[in-house]
Amino acid sequence: MRTAAQLIVDTVEVLSGCGVFTRVLLKDGSTEVMTGKEPLAAVAYAGFETLSDGGVQVTEHRLKIYVRLLSVGSADTSPLHTAVEAITNTPAVSVSSSIHTTDTRTMTFVIEAGYRC
Repeated sequence: MRTAAQLIVDTVEVLSGCGVFTRVLLKDGSTEVMTGKEPLAAVAYAGFETLSDGGVQVTEHRLKIYVRLLSVGSADTSPLHTAVEAITNTPAVSVSSSIHTTDTRTMTFVIEAGYRC
């Protein structure tokens, strides 16, 4: 049984191994600013939920992966697609992504992943 801390460390390692990010950070809630050269990723713990799966109680941990990309000129979203593919190849039971913010220079996407333990 993996803990939330292990899931976070494993996710940082998976994203670091993609070879597309300049840095992969641990993000503490929404207070930490993502600083660094794009493309950049940060992993945050988003909580857990206890579910019943066929009469068995399981805990589903949720992670949010923030991916910040440069949006000046022709925006290259391939790092986002690489990150989604990498997370999909982990034991995640659910993976979704959406755009979080955009400004004149960067776009930030959020990938949400759920892991049952």
